[in-house]
Amino acid sequence: MSRQTQPFRPSIFELGGVGREHLMEIGDLLVLGRAFKARLEAIKKETRQTDFEWYPYDTLSALVHMDHLLAGPHRSLRHLIGDAPVLDIGCGDGDLAFFLESLGCRVTAVDHESTNHNGLAGIRCLMDRLGSTVEIAPVDLDSQFELPEDSYGAGFLLGVLYHLKNPFYALEKLSRHARHMILSTALAAPERTPGVPAGAPVAWLADENEVNADDTNFWMFTEEALRRLIRRAGWETLAFHLTGGADRRAFCLARSRYGLSNVVLRSGWHEPEESGWRWTEREFSIVARGERRLRLDFYLPPELLARASPVTIEVTAEGRSAGRRSFNESGKLSWKLRLPAADGEIVFRLSHALPPDETDLRERGIVVGSVQPE
Repeated sequence: MSRQTQPFRPSIFELGGVGREHLMEIGDLLVLGRAFKARLEAIKKETRQTDFEWYPYDTLSALVHMDHLLAGPHRSLRHLIGDAPVLDIGCGDGDLAFFLESLGCRVTAVDHESTNHNGLAGIRCLMDRLGSTVEIAPVDLDSQFELPEDSYGAGFLLGVLYHLKNPFYALEKLSRHARHMILSTALAAPERTPGVPAGAPVAWLADENEVNADDTNFWMFTEEALRRLIRRAGWETLAFHLTGGADRRAFCLARSRYGLSNVVLRSGWHEPEESGWRWTEREFSIVARGERRLRLDFYLPPELLARASPVTIEVTAEGRSAGRRSFNESGKLSWKLRLPAADGEIVFRLSHALPPDETDLRERGIVVGSVQPE
C-alpha cells in the first residue's frame, strides 16, 4: 500500500476562504466532522483487509456532545489547545486524531496495543492511506507510563476512564502533561448501586464480562464520584454535561491545576515540586482574569517563622491594596482575598524569605498549592 505524498486535509478548504480560527469553533466542527467521517468510511470500504476488524464505534459522534458541553470562549478548540500538540487517548482507529490533524493540529494518538480493538492495525492502515504524520504512542495507561512530550495543549479521553484499572493514577499523571482535558465516561446506573444515597461519591467495580461481555470494563462512577475524582486528581472542572437514556454518560471539560497551570503566573515562581506545589520568592505575582474573590492555599515552612515571626503577606491588585495579613503558625494555610479589581496583576509581598544557602540556591518564601476563585 503506497503512502500519498500529501496528508488529507479537505475540511479547511471546502468552505472556501473561512479562516482556521473560525473553523476551530465547535459548531463548525460538527459540519466538518460529518464530511471527514464520510471520507474515512469510504477509505475503510475501499481497503480490503482480512486480517483485522475496524473499530466498530463512531468516535466523531462525540462532537455532538462537545457542542452541548462547550460554551463561551471554550467553544473554540483553538482557545483550549493554543499552539501546543494534542493528545487523543484511547484513540481506537484514530478517527478523532486524523480529524484534528486535518484542522492543523499536531497530534499524538495514544492506545495500548494489547487492548486496542485491532492491535492498532486500523490506525496504522488509515495513517498510510491519509499520508498522516500523527504520532502513534503505544502506551499502557495502567502502567507507570510516559508520554512522548512534556506539554500538550489539550487531551481527549473519550470513553476510556471506565476501562482503566487505575483511573486515579492516569488522570493525575495526565494533569502533569495536558493543560486541558475533554473526557467522557459511562456512569453507574442506579440499579447497580441499590441503597446508595443520591449524590454519594461511590464507584461500582464491574465483574468480568458483566458489562457488554467485555472484561476491560472496571470502574463505573456516580456523578459525584466522578466530579470528586477529577478534582482530587489535579483538575478544575470548567464544564459538565450529562447524556440521557440507558447509556448514561458524563462529558467534562477540565483544566489542569498541576503546578498552578490554571493560573497565569508572572514573576517570583520556582518550578513545581513533584506534588505540583510551587515555591515562591519573597515577591511573586499572578494575573487576575475576571475574579473578584480568590482563595490562596499555601504551606508556610517553620524555617521561615524561625527566622522571624510573624510572617506578613501584603497583596496589591493593579497597585491598590487588596489585603495584609500576618501568620504566626506554620503548616497548610488558606487565605480568602477580596480584590478591588477583577482584572490585572496581583502582587504578593512577604515580610521576609529564606535566603539561598548550601542546600538550596533559591530564595524561598512560601509553597503555594492552589489559587482558586471563591
